[in-house]
Amino acid sequence: MAKKNFFCAIDIGSYSIKGILASKEKGKNNLEILNCEQIPSFGVRHGEIFKPEVVEEKLITLKKIFEEKSGSKMSQIFLNVSGPNLSIEETKTSLTITKPNRIISQEEIDKILGEIENFNFFANKEVLEILTKEFILDGKTGIKNPLNLEGQRLEVNCKVVCCFKPILNNVEKLFSNENLEIQIIPTPLASVRSILSPEDAEIGTIIIDLGAGQTTISFVKEGELFHFLTIPNGLSEITNELAIILRTDIKTAEEIKKEYSDLLLKDSIKKNKKVKEKDKIFVSEKSLLFSKKTIQKITQNHLEKIFSTLQKEIKKISKNNNFPGGIILTGGGAKIPGILSFTKSYFKLPVRIGKNFDFYHDLDIEYLNCLGILLKGIDSLEEEKEVKNIGIFRKIKKFIAPFLP
Repeated sequence: MAKKNFFCAIDIGSYSIKGILASKEKGKNNLEILNCEQIPSFGVRHGEIFKPEVVEEKLITLKKIFEEKSGSKMSQIFLNVSGPNLSIEETKTSLTITKPNRIISQEEIDKILGEIENFNFFANKEVLEILTKEFILDGKTGIKNPLNLEGQRLEVNCKVVCCFKPILNNVEKLFSNENLEIQIIPTPLASVRSILSPEDAEIGTIIIDLGAGQTTISFVKEGELFHFLTIPNGLSEITNELAIILRTDIKTAEEIKKEYSDLLLKDSIKKNKKVKEKDKIFVSEKSLLFSKKTIQKITQNHLEKIFSTLQKEIKKISKNNNFPGGIILTGGGAKIPGILSFTKSYFKLPVRIGKNFDFYHDLDIEYLNCLGILLKGIDSLEEEKEVKNIGIFRKIKKFIAPFLP
């Protein structure tokens, strides 16, 4: 029987913590998703951890569930980092080629990118990932890969994903007493990896992730994520207002939001008198009487507030870019009835609900970011393995070079 490797990814959100357990047989490409779990979250605000010790307890609970399911101890976990303190920045650096033949090797490329990753360009921020790269060789711009080209001065312009160090430190504190390797994946990169097909990523597409404590808009073109913005407004604001207006607890308000938020209700009431008569809802066990129209109005108001900020960002970015792929919605907010037509009407762009473009079409939309964290983590492991193999090959080549004719 072929040996299986187990992988675990966890998406830490403001309302819930979601996890995916998957396995992969050696020599096969496809992952098998074994289990999806979610537990209530606490100690997270607007997607950012402020009580790592509380979050860690919940993560250990999730880890134990997955270890029971797999019958194997977890040695590595992929975690996300998100929130308004995650940003995308531009930077550049240069390198003089001093060797006699002036041919750019992988060593020079690694060196110049290593400077971007390790140098403290941004105060109190840590570089998590290097994105869009443009190399310039002796003034020639627009070079994607300078390998084996000849020149004297190599420059690189990069966009990098950074995180405010105190926020990142709180993520790194998780599983501090466990014998675990943690790999941290920025959530916008996970969304892109999970949702966008290569075609969507190439032509230009926008992803809107409607979460509980935050909303993120990501812009992708020519195969690269080149901009994103996270705002500290999410669907929990709807829950909070419902709790105040209905004078009920947060749990009940959340249940009412999920069951009765319907952006199509207004049209239904206009067209159907029977619907109008059924507008009033009475929850006997909570002694609550409310109107569906009230819930719809609150939901609409908060979405318009969020969309207003996103619209400004779209207008700013669209000055130099077009997005024929339109908007893809993901996150818990993408489940609101009528969200599709509401978003189309607001942004005047094509809109669709997100799903995995590859093998996992039936995965619940709330787990798409978690799937992206998993896939990005595995991609990184495979890249590391490839680099290691190249390094071994170089050492062998260097060793046998004196013996070659």
